[in-house]
Amino acid sequence: MKSQSRKKTFKRPPEARRPLYRHRIELPQTKGRMVKMIELIADSDYQCVSIHFQDNTDLEVMIDPALAFKASLYDWKTGKQRLLRRWPTVRSVSI
Repeated sequence: MKSQSRKKTFKRPPEARRPLYRHRIELPQTKGRMVKMIELIADSDYQCVSIHFQDNTDLEVMIDPALAFKASLYDWKTGKQRLLRRWPTVRSVSI
């Protein structure tokens, strides 16, 4: 008669796993919207990223001063990350 292993593997359900980033939020209201244009504003008194959608709605993300904004565009169609374009770093102007 075979003895059963006493060790049982325990798998956490996906929703109980730790998130990759601690300060991450999702914006479900933007899901499925088609992006028309993305605009970066880095003036001394106003810093934001504004995402303009084709349905004439905008998502505005305000940025605290003294931050840097780096943007890269990647292709994942083959399952591997391939850099398509990288833009220069934009630093907000400190007051």
